[in-house]
Amino acid sequence: MKKLCILATLVVLCNASVAQDVELFKGYAGLKIGPAFPLGKDVKEVCNVGLLFDFNFGYLFSTNVGLNALLFGTAFPAKHGGGTIGLSGLMAGPLFVLTSEPGKIQFDIKPALGFGNGTVMSGWGTSTSGTTFIAGLGASIRWHCWRRVSLSVNADYFYGNPESVNLSSLSGTVGVHYRFN
Repeated sequence: MKKLCILATLVVLCNASVAQDVELFKGYAGLKIGPAFPLGKDVKEVCNVGLLFDFNFGYLFSTNVGLNALLFGTAFPAKHGGGTIGLSGLMAGPLFVLTSEPGKIQFDIKPALGFGNGTVMSGWGTSTSGTTFIAGLGASIRWHCWRRVSLSVNADYFYGNPESVNLSSLSGTVGVHYRFN
C-alpha cells in the first residue's frame, strides 16, 4: 500500500508539472533500445532475436511536420557458430506528428531513407561487409513526463540488402528524449 501511495504521488506531481507547462518544444534528441526481430529470409533462418540501439533527432518546422534523422545499429547473434550479423546506418526523412490537446502525448510517424553497412562476423573472427541503401519506417508514442524530458514506446522497420542479403528487421524499443526549442 505504501508503494502504491508513493507511485500515485509521483504520477500526480509529474502530471501537475506538465499541466502547468503548455509550451510546445520544436525539437528532441534521444536514445532508444530494444529487441530487433530479423525478417529477411536469409537472416531469419540463421539468427536469433537481436538488439537495436539508435540515436534519433527530430525537429518540427510547423505544428505537425518536421525532419527526423537517426543513427542506428542492429545486431543479431547467429544460432550456430557464435557469429553475428548486423546492420547499421544513418537515415533521414520527414517527421509527421499528432499532439494531444494538453500537449502531453505525441504520436510520431517517421519514414526515412539513408545509407548503411551490413556486416557478417563469423565465430572464427573473420568478417565481411557491404554498403547498402536503407529504407525505414518508424512510429512512436512520446509522453512528455517532465518539461524537457519525454519517454517513448517505438516500433521501427528497417530494410537493407547488402551483398544481396536481406537484412530487414522489425523492432520494439523504449526511449528517453531531451526536448528543446
